[in-house]
Order: sequence, then structure tokens, then C-alpha cells
Amino acid sequence: MFGWLYLRHSTRTLEKQSEALRLGFFWLLATVVIDLFGWVLLPHPWQMTLDQFYVGYQPWISLTYLVIFISPILAAQSGRVGGALRVRIRLMLSRVGR
Repeated sequence: MFGWLYLRHSTRTLEKQSEALRLGFFWLLATVVIDLFGWVLLPHPWQMTLDQFYVGYQPWISLTYLVIFISPILAAQSGRVGGALRVRIRLMLSRVGR
């Protein structure tokens, strides 16, 4: 959702794809750093070791990181598909109106 909102103002498809990759890398890096500090380094009752968090929670932690990375890329591509769909709908409506 936020990826689509951010990327909807990009003009060219190639520009949108490169921006989506950069956004995905940024979100992935931010999530890994926040998880590292929030779950491993800061002391609290639910604190985990690196092994517990990054090995014990496989495959879920990797799938979560994959979804975070790929979501802006999918949002950029869905905007392209949605734009093509809008053009088709307009063409169909213009033909019906004649």
C-alpha cells in the first residue's frame, strides 16, 4: 500500500522500477536494523540471541524480509497493469458511447 502511494507519481516505467528496487532495499535494511536493535540488542523480557531470532525463526523471518523487499516492486508493476486496464476501460466505454 505505502509502496504504491510512494511510486504512483513516477512517470516512466524504468524509473519506477529502479525507484522500487531502491525503496525495497531501504525498507529491508531499515527492518533488519530495527529488528536487530528491538529483539536482540536492547534488554527486555522477550530479548533473543542472534541465533534464536535469525536461525530459530526460519523460514518465517526470511519470508517476512522477502515480502518487505518485494512489496514496492510489486506495487510498481501493479500500477503499470492498472494503468493499462484504465486505458482499456476507456476505450471500451468510448466504443459503447458511439
